[in-house]
Amino acid sequence: NVISRPEQIDLLKCTISPPGHCGGIWAPTIRFHDGLFYVSVCNVHVQYECPDQRKYENVIFTASDPTGPWSDPVHFTLNGFDTSLFFDTSPNGDGSAYVQGTSYGSIGWDDAVRAPPDQTLSGHC
Repeated sequence: NVISRPEQIDLLKCTISPPGHCGGIWAPTIRFHDGLFYVSVCNVHVQYECPDQRKYENVIFTASDPTGPWSDPVHFTLNGFDTSLFFDTSPNGDGSAYVQGTSYGSIGWDDAVRAPPDQTLSGHC
C-alpha cells in the first residue's frame, strides 16, 4: 500500500454526502521513470462544491521499490481529479514532467501542471 501512515493523507475526512456521492481516493495512477515509481492520486472532499479547489487534494508519492516505503505526499494544485503523469523523454523533449487530469468543466492538457527539468517531483511541483 502506498498510503500506509496516517500522516500521509487524512482519510478520516472522507464522506458520503449527499447520498450517492463518495469522497476519498480516486483513480491512482502509477508510473516508472529514472529509477523511481510515482503514484498520483486525488483525495476528493465532497463536502466542498465545484469549483472550490479544496475539493481536490492532489498528491504524488514516490518510491524506489513498489513495495515501499513510499514518500510523504507532494501536494500540487489542479482543480480536478483522475490525474496522470507524463515524462517528456522524447528526442526533442526537455525532460519536463507533466500532470494531466480531468479538470472542473474540461478534460485535457490545458490545466496541466509542469515541473521543469531542474526540479523533481519528489520534492517540488
